[in-house]
Amino acid sequence: MCTWFYAEKSVLSPIITKAQQLPLADTIRNTMSRSAEMSGNIRPTDMAAVFAPNKQGNMAVFPMIWGFTVKQSSKPLINCRIETADQKPVWKDSWFRRRCVIPASWYYEWGIPPSEVGYRNANEQRNIKKEKYAIQPEGAEITYIAGLYRFEEHRGIQIPMFAVITRKSVEPVSSIHDRMPLILGKDSLRDWVRPDGDPGRIAYSGEEALEMVKLRHARRQPYNLILVDLKMPGMDGIETTREIRRIVGHESAIIIITAYKWDDVLEEAVSAGADSFIAKPLFANNVIEEFRNALKKKRSAKKAAAKAELKGRRILLAEDVEINADIMTMVLAMREIEVDLAENGKIAVDKFIASETWYYDAILMDIRMPEMDGLEAASLIRDLDRPDAKTIPIIALTANAFDEDVQRSMQAGMNAHLSKPIDNDTLFSTLENLIHDQ
Repeated sequence: MCTWFYAEKSVLSPIITKAQQLPLADTIRNTMSRSAEMSGNIRPTDMAAVFAPNKQGNMAVFPMIWGFTVKQSSKPLINCRIETADQKPVWKDSWFRRRCVIPASWYYEWGIPPSEVGYRNANEQRNIKKEKYAIQPEGAEITYIAGLYRFEEHRGIQIPMFAVITRKSVEPVSSIHDRMPLILGKDSLRDWVRPDGDPGRIAYSGEEALEMVKLRHARRQPYNLILVDLKMPGMDGIETTREIRRIVGHESAIIIITAYKWDDVLEEAVSAGADSFIAKPLFANNVIEEFRNALKKKRSAKKAAAKAELKGRRILLAEDVEINADIMTMVLAMREIEVDLAENGKIAVDKFIASETWYYDAILMDIRMPEMDGLEAASLIRDLDRPDAKTIPIIALTANAFDEDVQRSMQAGMNAHLSKPIDNDTLFSTLENLIHDQ
């Protein structure tokens, strides 16, 4: 939980001064009747200095008011649970489009003193005077708190308002309260604050990590390094590692990070696919050294992995634009690959049905085609009652490169999603990795 934080002027002066000098600060002060001090104790509805993307997509400082206002509540909404931020209407748009970082010296938490916990019933504990604790990451002068923001109209003026992201608390905060703000490391601020609201390389659960890995794997742009926390709610680090390995094979180096002794889980973690371990707290030199070691293991494993010989393979190419089909045919001919052209999705399905089992080694499928698009064609092929229909690699070739497009390709049963213009090396590598002899 976070209902109050502190901005030490001597530490945050450069940030606060930049925010105060912006014309927006005067606009907010005049419109909302709020002080532009932005230092000391910051409470809900106060103005604060906040990091957010500017028009060029670069991280910049802006003055904002703490708390979303909603008609259903007399009080501003100051905190947002990370578990439901992408689902609830009040937060959803900001989650995907408007993320920010609130720099603070520390934040305050109110809780029952640990010595008082467990000795009284619930009614008695509610009457115990709560103590105030100042929470700050060890060794850090600035606490970077993750947030969301949006623009609200007040007296005809668009005012930026922010809310703090909260998560399930961890030790030592969990002994005080069951919630805490999502605290970001200094190196991850730009990953959180992106113009499209995409955290990029941050996942907050094992399940979310798997979805991100699937997308990058489908694009054939695997992560070089994946850091997995051992203790996570829901799917733990070992199960997450096992599932990632099932998706990517040896594409990525995986390092498990933990504040606990790993002796008891070492054998299970290695069996799941972990390349190395790092103890918390993390230090840059340790991460770099372990990454180098893990990368060596990954490269050795990739060299040992068998790749398909492409010479003489048969590819079913679904492409409605003649010049694109000619170019792709010439590219594939460089590796002596035979091409059977289908001018749209329906023809591709018909050709596959008419072929002998295992006749084709892979299908290259354009997405936008007349009569039947590539998504429908891929789905129909996967539904056919023949063994090769379930396993033949189907690779999307498309100019649509957004995450939603990749997800639709995966849902239709495709194995990879390559964005046009197609890189020849990526295409050949994808075919080598996905084609398997029967």
